[in-house]
Amino acid sequence: MPSPHSNKFKQAELAKIHIAKKELGMDDSTYRAMLKQVAGVDSSKDLSAQGRALVLEHLKKAGFQGKHPGKPNNLPSSSPRSAKLGKIEALLADGKLPWAYAVAIAGRMYDKERLEFCSDDELTGIITALVKDQKKREQ
Repeated sequence: MPSPHSNKFKQAELAKIHIAKKELGMDDSTYRAMLKQVAGVDSSKDLSAQGRALVLEHLKKAGFQGKHPGKPNNLPSSSPRSAKLGKIEALLADGKLPWAYAVAIAGRMYDKERLEFCSDDELTGIITALVKDQKKREQ
């Protein structure tokens, strides 16, 4: 892992801060006020390593979750499970839902942390749950 003082690490943290800003729906004036309050700077480019850590911690407390689980990418397209993942992807897209939503269903229903760990039957159950959710949203 690069040093917290390396330029690569700094750029990664600044990118994460800007992703959090977007995810939390912060407008520019709110964002700059938060930077001033939390780290005493007007712009993220002026943040020290400690300032970046403080801002990221503040954004996490405000609801930023960081990495979201995405579409499983380690399953071959020839896998029979690939078709079920395609159906899950279509249902999520139709409902404008993130992959994290399907992962949360897998966690609640089957105590699985990722979709890759689900069996064919469990993926079918997730599809059923998404179809039921879709019907509820249409009412």
